[in-house]
Amino acid sequence: VNALPVPVISGKTPACHNSSETYVTEGGMSNYTWTMSKSNGTDFDGDLSPSSSENATVTCNKENVVGVISVNYTDLNGCRAAIPTEYSVIVRSLPPTPPTITGPTPVCANTTELYKIPIQPGIVNYIWSVDGGAQIVSGQGTNAVEIEWTTTPGSNRLITLYTVNADCFRPAIPQEVAVKVTGLTKPVVSGNLATICTGSQEIYTTQGANSYEWFVSGGTFGTGTQFTQTTTINWGVPGTGRIAVKYTDANGCEAMSDTADVTINALPSTGIINGTVDICIGNTTQLSNTTGTAGGTWRSSDVNRATINASGLVTGISSGSTTIWYIVSNSQGCTDSVSQIITVNSSPVVQPITGNNSVCIGGTTALLNSTSGTKVWRSDNVNIATVSANGLVSGVSAGSTLIWCSVTNSSGCTDSVSFTITVKNNPVPTINGLTSVCAGANSLTYSTENGMSNYTWSISGGNIISGGNSNQVTVNWGSTA
Repeated sequence: VNALPVPVISGKTPACHNSSETYVTEGGMSNYTWTMSKSNGTDFDGDLSPSSSENATVTCNKENVVGVISVNYTDLNGCRAAIPTEYSVIVRSLPPTPPTITGPTPVCANTTELYKIPIQPGIVNYIWSVDGGAQIVSGQGTNAVEIEWTTTPGSNRLITLYTVNADCFRPAIPQEVAVKVTGLTKPVVSGNLATICTGSQEIYTTQGANSYEWFVSGGTFGTGTQFTQTTTINWGVPGTGRIAVKYTDANGCEAMSDTADVTINALPSTGIINGTVDICIGNTTQLSNTTGTAGGTWRSSDVNRATINASGLVTGISSGSTTIWYIVSNSQGCTDSVSQIITVNSSPVVQPITGNNSVCIGGTTALLNSTSGTKVWRSDNVNIATVSANGLVSGVSAGSTLIWCSVTNSSGCTDSVSFTITVKNNPVPTINGLTSVCAGANSLTYSTENGMSNYTWSISGGNIISGGNSNQVTVNWGSTA
């Protein structure tokens, strides 16, 4: 006599609403009979997919109910269970559909952003996922996660969330959000990164974007240029300088350039300019620079005022001031200069000399010059005529010479004017008349050359009785021999 079989059912309980579950009994039997019914009057609603094998599938159409699955079969001895075996299946509710995921989109490549939903009652687990090019770095299993966006800029990525309650572990309908990943190409610093000199001002620029921020060491920014596409850098002391730029697009995505190192070279030594700084029109002055770098170049800022040649000789052209530059360069291509202001002063306008243009030997004549300033009188030939400090000319010998009057004004500039003086021989008068007369002779006439002036007669042993101012006189001789 064989014992009756007692089927054993295995399968998931609790099950989830709207899930399809498979239940299994012993295999290798025959005449399997599966049934499904309510338990204790509950309103169980499900679909049984009958099977002639050891398994059956149940679809749970209603939540929070209990149903009964039963099975019977004929064993290998031809025996059948006296009553079918029953198996209670509890159907639980699915977790609620998650609310909308909140978080930024679009996002910037290579950034980490927070995404979350409100906490849901009864939810014991939150399962987050994100497709390729991003990774969850924290928060998995909670209602908020941090996602690092390492994907290529310009691509779209999908965040998916499943929620799980205490009994039902099958995922509910997922909540998804599409995130567009954006980014910028790394900026490039353009400008002079080669020959940099102390104190030089250089201009740098980068690609177009929405906003900019420049960074520099070893230099300072030109006014108002740190946050523009093009910046101006005033480089400082010799050494190593660095420059970089960060820019941001309309989505707030940032990109940083590589840091460019620049060598800041020292300037050559300019020394100081030595020499006279005040000259007169037409005069020259020699400038020099013995303490600066040799081989420099001289330059005048206004060649209409003064010129300067390659050796530093300055020539005054017209009154006024000009700046003289000494410019030097070194082997690093750095140039510097030192300057000196040169003042070109006007010469005095010397008025003509006035006075007699002739004098007799041994005679004097006074010359005058009305020009203001310090005067110096000079004769070209002191063997013909001399001139005193106040312009008094003295005849020495017959001939002509130039008398000069040099005038120096308050600026120290001098000019001169000349005057021709003729020195004449003194006349040698001849007297015509009796040279032997009787004592007491009267009214005798004596004469000299006619046509002269300033006749002056003198007599001893007699008296001039007429004609004393002419070329002829009448004389009464005395009574004694």
